[in-house]
Amino acid sequence: MQAQAGELDSSYYKWFQKNNGGVQPSSLSELSGEKLLEFAESLGESFAHIANYLSPQKIVLLFDGEPPLQPFITAFRKSLLENLLFGNPLSFPLEESILGTEAVPAGALALLRKNYFDGSPQLLKLLAERL
Repeated sequence: MQAQAGELDSSYYKWFQKNNGGVQPSSLSELSGEKLLEFAESLGESFAHIANYLSPQKIVLLFDGEPPLQPFITAFRKSLLENLLFGNPLSFPLEESILGTEAVPAGALALLRKNYFDGSPQLLKLLAERL
C-alpha cells in the first residue's frame, strides 16, 4: 500500500471515555503522571496493532500546537515496540509533529505536488495561494 494514511482517533476517544470519565483534556499536561503514562501505553499498543497489519513506512504523532511531553513519548515508544510482531521495529521512523490539524492540508498538498504537479511551478503557486 502506497501513500495511505490512517488515524487512531477512536482509540483516543475510547480511552478517555473509559478511563477519564469522558473528559478529554485540552492538553496532555492536564493529565496526572499516572494517567499520562497509561494513556501513552494504550495508544502505543493501538498503534502497534495497526503497524502489525499495515507495516507502515512511518508513524507520525500529531500534537495540536504543544510540544509532546517526554514521559508520554517514552512510554508510547516502549509500548509500541513491545507490541510489534514483525521483525525490525526500527524499520520505520516514529515522528512527532506539533502541526495538529494543520498537517492535513500540508500533507495533501505534498502528495499533490509529488504525484501530479512537480513540473509546474505556476500551478504550485496557484494552489498555495488558494489553499
